[in-house]
Amino acid sequence: MSVQRIKIPRVTDRAIADTFRELGRKFRIPQAHVGALAFSNIGPITLSDEPSDDWKVLLDHDSSLIESMSCSIGGLSISYARGGQYPPEQKSPIFDEIVLNWNNQGAPTNTQKLDIVAFLNDRLCPFEPGRVIGSGVSEEQTQLLAIHQSTLDRLERLNEDLIRQSSDFRKGLEEKFEKKVEQVEAEYIEKKKQLEIDGQKFAAQVEAKERALDEKLKVIDDRDNTHARREIRN
Repeated sequence: MSVQRIKIPRVTDRAIADTFRELGRKFRIPQAHVGALAFSNIGPITLSDEPSDDWKVLLDHDSSLIESMSCSIGGLSISYARGGQYPPEQKSPIFDEIVLNWNNQGAPTNTQKLDIVAFLNDRLCPFEPGRVIGSGVSEEQTQLLAIHQSTLDRLERLNEDLIRQSSDFRKGLEEKFEKKVEQVEAEYIEKKKQLEIDGQKFAAQVEAKERALDEKLKVIDDRDNTHARREIRN
């Protein structure tokens, strides 16, 4: 059996519970096993269910009571260990561990395993204890420096993501504005054409009414002239 360890900064019970719950939802893992401090065995829990019984009591404390939590998908076992998966006297007061065990069975696929580790990395912010080399500092201080450096790296990536998202957002706004301008211009041209057509129709109607009025006036004038001639003859 192959074993790999991912060191993470100390996390709360709620963070671990939420991580495993989301892990179960994303990768269809039905259950996990929970062990707590004071030799408390919470036992198997259903990840999709709301917390109940001892599991709910543990989470309601909103503390750091989980000692271990594990689940498996195919041949891959995923375990959380507070202070690391070591004997009690060697456990760390600074970091926890996610321990991956692989028994070389078929499932999950490489793609699924990479997705699982990427998800854990995104949620639990792992660090590399040996990345920072200190001079005259203790192992615990070196670990704290490594956590600090890992945090700075994540902040830099976050800053890069924010800049990229801001650029994409601005680009999206500019594209929407250009489309809106084009739409308004098209509507203006269409309304202008319609107004011109309506104006031409109105002018034609006015002209027709003027012709009709002229005809009526001509008829009236003819009648008046005829009446005047009759009076003269009389």
